[in-house]
Amino acid sequence: MLEASRWPTTITAAQFRQVTGEAGDGLDYYCNTRVSYALRGIHAKLDVLWRWEAPPGTGDTHFAVYRGSKSRIEVRQGKEENYRPELYVIPGEGGVKRALAEKAGALARQYPGVAIEDRGAEVRVTIPDQYRVGHEAHFAQVTNRFFEYLKHPRQFPASENPNMLSKYFVSTKGVEISR
Repeated sequence: MLEASRWPTTITAAQFRQVTGEAGDGLDYYCNTRVSYALRGIHAKLDVLWRWEAPPGTGDTHFAVYRGSKSRIEVRQGKEENYRPELYVIPGEGGVKRALAEKAGALARQYPGVAIEDRGAEVRVTIPDQYRVGHEAHFAQVTNRFFEYLKHPRQFPASENPNMLSKYFVSTKGVEISR
């Protein structure tokens, strides 16, 4: 862990009552976090921001950047994407676009309509609406899968254990050092 900080989103008394149905003075909800760490020499930074609600006409937003040795991948969900998550690849060296086109072709056999749109300096991966379930529906899918693993723990993929342990180590250690 290199550094971490956290800060609250303040929920007013009216918002607190809206969610809980109970009277209250409001709440400083410590849900915003910035964590920087290195894992096997690879540096990572996470910024998690939560606001009470999205600005009118927008919706949830997401922005993620994954940098590799041959390209950068971005998930964007801002105004330019009409607040819909879109996947972009920004190639850094030759051969990436060809490999991406081959992979998209292979995926399209199982997921018809998945393709790439070459925009020059970047490539957008096109994902048909039929594969988009939205934030709330996806949350429900993940929750249902979690409950299935609780009922049948032997079905939990062993490969996920180190991922879960790493994720929760980073998040809890980030909270611990940001106090």
